[in-house]
Amino acid sequence: MCKIKSCSTYFTKAVKFKENLMKRTGIVLSLVFSMCLVSHPAFAVFLIDTGIADTQFANQTDFIERDLYGRFVLNSSYKVSDIEGYFIRDPEFLFPDIIPAPLRVSLYKGDAFNPPDHPSPNVRHPDLNNLVATQNFSLPGGETVSGYYGITGGNLSLSPGSYWVGLERGEDLPRVWGVGAGVAQAPLEQYHYLYDGSYFFDDPSAKQFALRVQGHAVPEPLTVSLFGSGLLSLFALRRKRPL
Repeated sequence: MCKIKSCSTYFTKAVKFKENLMKRTGIVLSLVFSMCLVSHPAFAVFLIDTGIADTQFANQTDFIERDLYGRFVLNSSYKVSDIEGYFIRDPEFLFPDIIPAPLRVSLYKGDAFNPPDHPSPNVRHPDLNNLVATQNFSLPGGETVSGYYGITGGNLSLSPGSYWVGLERGEDLPRVWGVGAGVAQAPLEQYHYLYDGSYFFDDPSAKQFALRVQGHAVPEPLTVSLFGSGLLSLFALRRKRPL
């Protein structure tokens, strides 16, 4: 009888231990699943980072008569927080201090093309009718400007596709004097400038401005679905497994 009672007690404890283990395993897997679903800003990385080749002023990339655009492609979905261009003072600027004035960073999705009768026919350029986000910012005044400026702290949901970042002076904004964009060390695939708000030009002689885009990946719905299905299957197998 003692042996039977001892075996019964051991069997009961084993069952409870397994049930507790399953509960703990379920909690851990649920936490892992939640972490996969919730993106955290701390894991943000540079999706685009052209780097700075030097600190020389990028000739022909002033913001008096032209807006600058650079193209990049995303192969998956991202949450984007920062889009910034690198700006530097023109060393040949005649006045000692930069006159602070607002500029604009804009993000467009998709491509458009110049018509055949355009001065630069069939040139691929940003689709200005498909604006994703835009934000004004101000460069500081003074003798020097050197650094990244643009959209910061955003929460843009970007799907796969081609995008264009525009560094724009804007027809509704005051002229910016004495400031240009820094040269990229690892240029983007394609650059254009919009002259006087009417013509897009693909000019190889124009300097390629430095840009960085920061964000974090968004889990694909299929990945999340498969992960959830795997959890359900795991729970089902554990429940059906004989003792």
